[in-house]
Amino acid sequence: MQQQRLSQANRNFPRARGFTSRSLAAFFLCLSLCNFDSIQANASTPAPTTNWVRLARHVGENEKSHATAIRELKKIKDLDTILVKALETPERFHSLDVIAALKKTELIPQLLERVSADEDGFLVLTLNSLLNAETKNLILNTYLEKLKPERQVIHSAAAIVAMLEPLDRAGLMLPKETLASLFDHSYPEVRSSALSYVRAMILKGKRTDYQAYVLKALSSSPYQLRLQALALVEELGRLEKPIDLSSVHALCEKDKNAHVRTRCAEVAPHSPSIASVGGIP
Repeated sequence: MQQQRLSQANRNFPRARGFTSRSLAAFFLCLSLCNFDSIQANASTPAPTTNWVRLARHVGENEKSHATAIRELKKIKDLDTILVKALETPERFHSLDVIAALKKTELIPQLLERVSADEDGFLVLTLNSLLNAETKNLILNTYLEKLKPERQVIHSAAAIVAMLEPLDRAGLMLPKETLASLFDHSYPEVRSSALSYVRAMILKGKRTDYQAYVLKALSSSPYQLRLQALALVEELGRLEKPIDLSSVHALCEKDKNAHVRTRCAEVAPHSPSIASVGGIP
């Protein structure tokens, strides 16, 4: 059954160009979070294969097939209407493929309206592929609104992870209440993405007021998150002006997990102190 689910995921994964390698994280997160029984049920429902669907299947193939598919798709009358309607059907993944491949930025409002129903994160990944100088304000500001603590509960973990990726690349500041809520999220994948966001803010934005979140991660579960935090501690120690993180040792030296204790012994002795930073902002 698991092998069938993975095979189904491979068939459903958006093949259009424009998805970054980091976006694969949201895809693999989907393997653990998505309801693939539901996806399989939808996929097994017979549906007439329309011309645009046949063309969509060639979008991710070789250069010649891709170019032919794109050329023929552009000829289809009322394609935008067809693609939007398909978002509510088992052809959803093909629709997202085409939207990304054709850079259908005019459909961004319709996609944003459906983010709360995005159980697998693929719709948000499609939105991310449509980011450019003209669209980034609309998309990223909408993400900021959707990530507010009171609204996180209506979005899937996969969608939240996918929304965080472009925010940290753009260096946009999350309100402290939003960030604190992400670190308390029930899914560890969201907490891990929040820590990646903090890393970007510290290393790119030089925001030392985010340091306390690293310590919070060192007190969190699962142990992989604590290892991620220790990797960041080591990275911070190599900065020209290291961030003060000496409290790390006290948090990890007696960790229940042997891998964390080993990394703690390797990293903490060389790490500066965070004593002067105070609590989470």
